[in-house]
Amino acid sequence: MAATLTVVDAAAYLGMSVQQFRRAVSRGEMPKPLVCCRPNRWSKIQIDWALEGRLDKAASSVAADPIMDALDALPHAIRSRA
Repeated sequence: MAATLTVVDAAAYLGMSVQQFRRAVSRGEMPKPLVCCRPNRWSKIQIDWALEGRLDKAASSVAADPIMDALDALPHAIRSRA
């Protein structure tokens, strides 16, 4: 499975509809999408953390995500094209 998921893939991964997944995101039960990607993509690691109750809304949890670390290492021009 990919390290990042589209909204359709994330909902399917969790066994819910896209609308249910979006509601869970808006309620803070699931992580927000990655800020650099269009269409929106979610970190599978952060979704797993949310399921385990380990998703901390503090910046420290985002920094611990290897997906976010890799995205931060990309030059801005490459990130803006994603």
